Amino acid sequence: MRLFTAIELPAEVRNHLSGIQTYLQTPSHEIQGVKWVEPANLHVTLKFFGEIEEGRLWELQDALKTVHVEAMPLFADRFIRLPARGPARVLAAEIGGDAGGVAQLVERIELAVEPMGFEREHRPFRAHVTLGRARDGVRLRVEGGLGHDDPLFRLDLSRQFPGPSFETSSFTLFKSTLTTSGPVYESLMRFSP
Repeated sequence: MRLFTAIELPAEVRNHLSGIQTYLQTPSHEIQGVKWVEPANLHVTLKFFGEIEEGRLWELQDALKTVHVEAMPLFADRFIRLPARGPARVLAAEIGGDAGGVAQLVERIELAVEPMGFEREHRPFRAHVTLGRARDGVRLRVEGGLGHDDPLFRLDLSRQFPGPSFETSSFTLFKSTLTTSGPVYESLMRFSP
């Protein structure tokens, strides 16, 4: 089974981000080739484990139970694209507020599961909510800018950010099942103080 840990988002935050997805899908934005994340699936990924044997689930859950979680005030701070240059493969909302606390939580998760043989993520962690993905990358050519020096990045989303604030003191282990219509996420266990 495919597993990952994530911070779940309250309905108000998912609804706000869903509105941004709708805004980005209007014809005037000329963004094509993006597979948009279903609003119910919006979350902040902490660690992706990939495929693991079902027999290891209990061991993983026991390891995650040892992870200390502190209360973190968060909000969707601004729109980002990854990578920052060239065609964008991920369109996302960067998380603001206690993003440092989220990074510390990720580090505690890494330390808890490393003895089980899970390889540490090598890319620097950047707390974000993926709004859409483009396998081949997309060029963003929208009027009105954020002053970014990349000519492909001309989205003005200043009215949509920041999003509603929320506080979390938990994270969730999810099972992801890939289907032809998109992934289906199932919450397996929530971890909190």
